[in-house]
Amino acid sequence: MQPPDLQTLASRSLTLTIPISYTNALPGINLTDCTPLQLTHLLTLGFRRLILTLAYPAGASDWATPSGTSLSSLSTTLSTYLHTTQTTLTASLIYLTLHLQGGPPSAEGSLEPLGEYIYTPRTLRAERHNLNGARSWFGARADVRPERGYFTITEEGSGLQTENGWPTEGFVLLQHRRRVVVDITRDGDVGSSDDSDDFFAGETIHMVQPGECFDASTAWPGRGNNTFAAAAVDGAGEVAGVMNCGIAPILAPSASSGEYEAFIDASRFPFSGDEPEEGRCAVVDTSTGKWHAKSCEERYRPACRVNGGAYTWTIPAREGSYSQSQDICGGNNKFAAPRTPLENRHLINSTATKGYVWVDFNSLGEEECWIVGRDTKCPFTQTGHEGERRVVVPIVSAVVVFVVAALMLCVKSRRSRKSKRRRRKGGDRIEYEGVPA
Repeated sequence: MQPPDLQTLASRSLTLTIPISYTNALPGINLTDCTPLQLTHLLTLGFRRLILTLAYPAGASDWATPSGTSLSSLSTTLSTYLHTTQTTLTASLIYLTLHLQGGPPSAEGSLEPLGEYIYTPRTLRAERHNLNGARSWFGARADVRPERGYFTITEEGSGLQTENGWPTEGFVLLQHRRRVVVDITRDGDVGSSDDSDDFFAGETIHMVQPGECFDASTAWPGRGNNTFAAAAVDGAGEVAGVMNCGIAPILAPSASSGEYEAFIDASRFPFSGDEPEEGRCAVVDTSTGKWHAKSCEERYRPACRVNGGAYTWTIPAREGSYSQSQDICGGNNKFAAPRTPLENRHLINSTATKGYVWVDFNSLGEEECWIVGRDTKCPFTQTGHEGERRVVVPIVSAVVVFVVAALMLCVKSRRSRKSKRRRRKGGDRIEYEGVPA
């Protein structure tokens, strides 16, 4: 199993404090039919949202794909993949949505292989009921607490509660050591479901039409209704437009396996193409929305978040180096970086002057370790052996796997290797520590 490339690690670092309901830079795919081998290939390529449709044939003992692969078999395959990637770097956020046709009222038996990895509605309800509890979101380390503006909060007695909040990826992975959330939709023949405590209902991940951009007329996402939005796209050319509207792209079943790599690459945020290259500080090109790495001593205008709002930005006329950016922002404005493609779109739309703008994202502390802020600790530390680097398990670099199992459409895929330039470079051997058991 190859370690994630630098672009993936940068994306994880950027979204550490964003609830999983808003991290939409995650490529998905609809599957009409899927074998265990194909499922493994799709996960290895980088697909993190899987929509599957399964029927329950007469006389059968389990749901199955058209080619006869059972839900239990696919669950075992996914469990094996999760086990082999159970490290801080390779643990990933996966959405699995299951469309179940017919069958018994509970899918618990078929999904039993995933049991130890599943983040359940029961757990979410308990955390929402007591946000500042020792095992809830605001009782956790600061680097995995979700930002409060992404959901509504009410005070009940001495505690804080929410009806629409979600945790961050790092919180779910390390606080609960869970990596899967299953979302199940059933047809009219199934009747009532017995799975409401263990698996999320089908409306959790909602599909919208491409082009239905989130109305960010308010300063914070929590005042809108854009959580877990996804839209079907026909190919890589439609990905950017969908993601920039706050929506996760789902590759249509008509796409060929030859389009998978381009689709995955188009879903990357904030860096894409050959970036980050030699620079150690990040800029966004306001004419394209793309991010680049530049020398920190170059002079550009800074991106300043206004009064902490997610979608309210100002870009002063004065230029300066990366280290001067906060002073240039001044007042109640904060030198910041957009955490999602939607925030990025609002940043570049805040100015009519096109060109490079500093964003608060850098690898000053350690090469190839991109972080938000100058004083943030890098999730990589030297082991003491020359030429070796160990990945530590701080909540800082964790990512939850959100399994969306909805059996709808799958095609053969081939594993592709990313360019050597974007992987961790050199002859250094990398040693990984697993997520604590």
